[in-house]
Amino acid sequence: MPTAEEPMIDERYIGLRGVVEYLCSDECLPRLPGTPGGLAARQYVEAAFDRLGLEPAGEEGYLQHIPAIGGANVIGQRRGRSERTIIVGAHFDACAIDGGVNPGASDNAASVAVMLEVAKAITAGPLLERSVVFAGFDAEEPPYFQTHRMGSRHFVNKEAVPLSRIDLMICLDMIGHAIGDGAESEIADTVLVLGAEKCPQVSEVLAHVPAVPGVFPRRLDVDLIDQLSDYAGFQDAGVPFLFYNNGRNEHYHATSDTPKSLDFPKMAALVEHLTGVVTVAANAPIEPFVYEPDGQGHGMTLETIRALLPTLPPSARLAQQAPQLLATLADKQSATGLNERDWQIVRRIFLAIDDGLLDKRPW
Repeated sequence: MPTAEEPMIDERYIGLRGVVEYLCSDECLPRLPGTPGGLAARQYVEAAFDRLGLEPAGEEGYLQHIPAIGGANVIGQRRGRSERTIIVGAHFDACAIDGGVNPGASDNAASVAVMLEVAKAITAGPLLERSVVFAGFDAEEPPYFQTHRMGSRHFVNKEAVPLSRIDLMICLDMIGHAIGDGAESEIADTVLVLGAEKCPQVSEVLAHVPAVPGVFPRRLDVDLIDQLSDYAGFQDAGVPFLFYNNGRNEHYHATSDTPKSLDFPKMAALVEHLTGVVTVAANAPIEPFVYEPDGQGHGMTLETIRALLPTLPPSARLAQQAPQLLATLADKQSATGLNERDWQIVRRIFLAIDDGLLDKRPW
């Protein structure tokens, strides 16, 4: 819990824009574990949890220390009527590159800001059937990425919350920017949602969340990509999860990842959507959610990729071939399902889209 020596949150640094501005300020940069900037960011998340009235759920107040790197996760909860638990997590560190300092606005200050706004809505709302734990994860970025020192893997390995109690982990990473050039709102407002295909109850939750203007959730199979974020440790432990992400953009891990690159109206809409997801999941029938490692949602994945095809640069090698390829694959999916070779074609098209979003230079 914040001590008397730790700074209170300045009123300027509350709300979506305020959280991002503070985490991207000189006081928090470079935002790396074991540095003054990393400590300032961590103390900010602690103070925010305290201000919202979340109950401390770490080993030492809100903190779960990662001693080897001088970092710590920040963990708070809103208790429900049962010990069944939903986790909402976002990492607060940022990756420094090429001798420069990355402000880390989209990756990942925006996700922290959205998480805090969801926590505000949940704590102000009615009592839920499940408890909701909010986790600010440290050390997601290299050199700790996917090592045992990664904050979220430390959380799982040390069972900050007993894994047997967790029904759903919601991971937020790079959710602050529009997708593509913003010309079409149904593309710009897209947020990619991965992992629901691995749990029938989670798919059912998403089906019961009302649509929110300004954000367009689109499903993808998580097997389409390598493990990319804080959901990985939970997935490996067999915990159902949802990974919310907007894909990469030209500011990824770059010094240009500043608050100016963010779409704050889209973030506000996402807060409303995620509050709905947490509420519906927390009030679902009290029985363990079941993780199905072989679960697939190929049909929805094909629909999402088809919707994102306009982001492919016209000069991209797949730009002319992809529409017909996807139509053929959709027919095959409906008739017999996709085989491994088909799935590799789908993966190739999606990775071409992701590469195009990352690199705006002519192909």
